[in-house]
Amino acid sequence: MKRLYAFLYGIPTLATCIFAICCLFPALLAAQTQTTCDFQKLFDDGKAAANMEDYETALKKFNSARRCDPDKGQKIDQEIENLYEAINKKKEQAEIEKRRADEEKRRAEEEKRRAEDEKQRAQEEMRKAEAARKIAQAALDSLQKVNADKVRLILAEVQRNQNEMNFNDAVEKLKTARILLALPDSVDLAYKNLTRALLSHAREDLRRMDYKSALTKIKIAEGLNVQPDSVEAASQALQHFLFEHARLDILSTNYDSALEKINVVNTLLPSSDSVKSVWFEIAFCYTETGHPDQAASLLDTIARLNNDPGARAELRDVAGAESRLKARTLRQIMKQLNPELYQRLLELYFPPAFGKIPGGKLVMGGGAENEAYRTCTVNIRPFELGTKEVTFFEFDLFCAAASHRKPSDHGWGRGKRPVVDVDWYDAVEYCNWRSRQEGLQEVYKIDTSSGTPSDRDAGARKCWPVRFDETADGYRLPTEAEWEFAAGNGEKRTLYSWGDALPTAQTGGNVADETAQTKFPDWKIFQGYSDAFPYTAPAGTFQPNDFGLFDMTGNVWEWCWDGYDEDFCRSHKKKRNDPYNGCRVLRGGSWGSFQQDCYVRRRFYNTADSRNFSIGFRLARNQVNLTR
Repeated sequence: MKRLYAFLYGIPTLATCIFAICCLFPALLAAQTQTTCDFQKLFDDGKAAANMEDYETALKKFNSARRCDPDKGQKIDQEIENLYEAINKKKEQAEIEKRRADEEKRRAEEEKRRAEDEKQRAQEEMRKAEAARKIAQAALDSLQKVNADKVRLILAEVQRNQNEMNFNDAVEKLKTARILLALPDSVDLAYKNLTRALLSHAREDLRRMDYKSALTKIKIAEGLNVQPDSVEAASQALQHFLFEHARLDILSTNYDSALEKINVVNTLLPSSDSVKSVWFEIAFCYTETGHPDQAASLLDTIARLNNDPGARAELRDVAGAESRLKARTLRQIMKQLNPELYQRLLELYFPPAFGKIPGGKLVMGGGAENEAYRTCTVNIRPFELGTKEVTFFEFDLFCAAASHRKPSDHGWGRGKRPVVDVDWYDAVEYCNWRSRQEGLQEVYKIDTSSGTPSDRDAGARKCWPVRFDETADGYRLPTEAEWEFAAGNGEKRTLYSWGDALPTAQTGGNVADETAQTKFPDWKIFQGYSDAFPYTAPAGTFQPNDFGLFDMTGNVWEWCWDGYDEDFCRSHKKKRNDPYNGCRVLRGGSWGSFQQDCYVRRRFYNTADSRNFSIGFRLARNQVNLTR
């Protein structure tokens, strides 16, 4: 480009060129005449050079062509004029480019000056910022010192609050200490120490059974957001405690208390399947003990969590219904909501298992222990007998529903163990209650308005008249003959329910054994036999007999319907509703019974209002098809 500028500025003006051409023309013409040349080639070369913007070469070629053929001077002049026009355009373009370049240079210099100004301003701002930072740091250092002193005082107060178990105040002070942003390591350590103290006291609360206080402390510890694993472990321990004691409350029919504990678990473990299962069982128990509204409320919560609008609609419809209708509807809803759990609860509280005992002939009376009495043959009609003894699960539910006296378990445990500490009247009242619960006819008519002694009558006994409806389809006690026939495997008439041999680990029952002798060293026992239960065993622990009946020998003595007469044959001839001497038959032996008392044919008796730790009962009924 610079060479182009130099060339352009070195080209003479058009007038000067024309003058030179005119002056020199004669000489050039003379020279041309003296030299042989090719005009067309020179002319074409000139145009080619002009197209290539090689203007100097083009001008030379055109001048040479003019000399070669002076007659074509006009044509050459035209090309030269075109050439000069192109040169002038290039010159003008070059001047424009130069001005543009100068403008860009000016702008660049201006930008450079502006950048330098900006740099200077930035350096000035940095200097000011650094000065401000130093001032701020000095102020912060001073503030940190003040805050550190405040934090030390706060942490001392936190420790005092912690020692006084004033944990809420301690937490608030720690929050303030953290805001002050001083002594962070000390504050973090105080948070950890407070968390440890809270969890330690929560464990102590659980040992004292104060789960509400434990929950409060665990929630406070959770809010501190340190040591999450320890907090989670404490939370799980509380959940275990609450589940365990809710189960105990249910066993003791304290359903409101159980519900309160499970609602607390729900705050720790929201809407879990475990929580819903316990809610479901409490709702079941509420239903069967005459509290349908409480049951409906729990079932509505479960239906909402299960996204079951149909069940919720049914629950709304049942709100104003009569109590028995409510109970029936609630049972259907429970069966829909969780059929498996509902069935398990039925098996606990209303066991449907009954052995079908066929008819047959039974020879009763006589025997090694009462040979003075005659024997007689009894015809046994087909009937059904509960495969297991009535348990605390079953009887306690009745007590809660009927506001009945709860029997003692003597510290051995309730639940699946056979109920003890029940008299004969307790047994027949339970039979009627269960019949009502299942919509069956009551077998017994119990007149509690007569024959009941005053509490002030020392030594007086209950002697309520009880009549037996043999046609009713409800639950009842077995007759003495029915019991013996079923226990002795029908017409086999075995010595024990499991057979004729002494008990073994494979065949036996819960009787006086080596385990019992550890508690009662002076007792006679079955030598060489241990059933592992010093007292009662859960119903159904041992092998059943031929009819599928458990514990017909041992575990607890079982009430029968019959009034006792030492001569069975004479007693059997009496009508079932005849008056009797106030004693009722007990059969089967118990966990504390030795060999003779465990014989199937062994007869025992007690007054109808007698209770002790070895007496229970099982249910019988006429052989009918019953469904709940």
